[in-house]
Amino acid sequence: KKDEQGREVVASVLVSANNEAIFGTNDFNYQTIRITVRPGYNAYPDKFIFTIAHELCHKILHSLDRDRRNDEQDERETDIAAVLSGFGNSYAASKNVDEGLGYLKIDEAQYLKHKADKTLARIKKARSRQYREYVRFRQQYEEKIQFLNALYDASNLRTESE
Repeated sequence: KKDEQGREVVASVLVSANNEAIFGTNDFNYQTIRITVRPGYNAYPDKFIFTIAHELCHKILHSLDRDRRNDEQDERETDIAAVLSGFGNSYAASKNVDEGLGYLKIDEAQYLKHKADKTLARIKKARSRQYREYVRFRQQYEEKIQFLNALYDASNLRTESE
């Protein structure tokens, strides 16, 4: 099977404009997602991982925008979503071996991966800083925290025995 651009379709996922569960809801979390992979599709791990990530991103994007058209732009945006979702290494490794893979050029994917990595590094650094501040706070006020916890426990015991 080939798509409109003449590319061989190796995997697909069904998306519906009418009853697609919205990403982030319980309905989305508990739905069954069927990804169809062409029989005999033989791919090394990074290529297979990215293929599955790409198909899952179709489900996410179509759940958020039910009027999305299934065209070249949708495929490019789906690759972008997969790369930004953390699958940039798999895409880059696959693209280096199979230039026909995907809808982004290798330099586009590497640029997106670099931007995503920088953003994640900033988030990790901020989270580490906040955790260190929390640890310092706990150490500074440990006695007061223990006293308040003991007071709280004592008030619960009193209430239960009355």
